[in-house]
Amino acid sequence: MTITPEEIVDRRSKWQQEREEMEKVLNDAALSLTQDQREVITKVWNLMDDMESHIRECFDLDMRHVRRLSTLEYKLRGAFPELCKGACTCDD
Repeated sequence: MTITPEEIVDRRSKWQQEREEMEKVLNDAALSLTQDQREVITKVWNLMDDMESHIRECFDLDMRHVRRLSTLEYKLRGAFPELCKGACTCDD
């Protein structure tokens, strides 16, 4: 069975619309965060990106990554007090 160009456009349009709706829900939720929460998440994201790049290129991390990770863990707990209380079960 051959797919016509029109069917390809229709399928892609539907996929794009579903993706845009999903992104809107996620972006609206992100906008409800406080400025401090957004800043902490951005810093964590940047650290993860830096660490992943460093591991990929150097196969190693250095102590600056560990210090940043420790600092950001503290800031995450302050920005999201309900995230992990006591024994963290985030990986479950």
